[in-house]
Amino acid sequence: MCGVFGIRAPGRDVARLTYFGLYALQHRGQESAGIAVSEHGRLTAVRDLGLVPQVFDEGALSALRGDLAIGHTRYSTTGGNEWANAQPLLHHGRVRTVALGHNGNLVNAEALRSSVGKGLASTSDSEVIAALIADDEQPLEEAVADAMTRLEGAATVV
Repeated sequence: MCGVFGIRAPGRDVARLTYFGLYALQHRGQESAGIAVSEHGRLTAVRDLGLVPQVFDEGALSALRGDLAIGHTRYSTTGGNEWANAQPLLHHGRVRTVALGHNGNLVNAEALRSSVGKGLASTSDSEVIAALIADDEQPLEEAVADAMTRLEGAATVV
């Protein structure tokens, strides 16, 4: 199990709200924690191995500004306990950069990984989902919908 959290709150401190959301979800995953924010389309992420209060201090939270945020606490089921698998991950694709957090298991992850056609930085099936979205030339909403139809298994994604 992993904990996933997402918020859109213009004018609010979304990083801090996400921190408290992740703190409440800490029981869902204790390996790593991370927050990604979007400010006018610019993505910034902080993620590391450890518990939520170990990863984030006042300085880290203050640097995460934006109107949208996603957060993740990790309990690995696919991929090892290493920094590259901490989420939310940022994936720079041909079309867009995607921040993504995921809980679940994909039974077709290897087939999807092959279809991406490029090496990925992590061993997590989450990066496969991000790559499908980031490389799709359709508008974002359609790219997400198309990626979701290709997933086999169980997944919650932010």
